[in-house]
Amino acid sequence: MALHAATALKKKVICLFGPTSSTEIEDYNRIKNIIPDMSCLVYYKQDCDFVPNFKDLFSSDMIYRMVLETIEEVTKERK
Repeated sequence: MALHAATALKKKVICLFGPTSSTEIEDYNRIKNIIPDMSCLVYYKQDCDFVPNFKDLFSSDMIYRMVLETIEEVTKERK
């Protein structure tokens, strides 16, 4: 819900996608997707029983880089 509300409020969003399809979400050029490199994604199961689990493939460095990139874009837009 937060993703949709933030997008509607025209906020920049960083979203971690796993079992949900990122292509099914209209991003209006506001959502930065972080998607692990797995062939089993978009399976819509309650629990992931794959090894490695998609959540294990998100790194703090990956998220940190995306945050810095987004901050840089917002700074440029405000100039």
